[in-house]
Amino acid sequence: MALVDVLDFLPSGHKDRDALIEILASLIKSLIKFRDPERGV
Repeated sequence: MALVDVLDFLPSGHKDRDALIEILASLIKSLIKFRDPERGV
């Protein structure tokens, strides 16, 4: 989850910030497919 940490320190106007947010969103969508439905993790 280093990507989340990077976003905390990256200036809001950084040219690559939107691309990193898209990568994070894609990662989250992928992880949801593999979560345990009983525990939710």
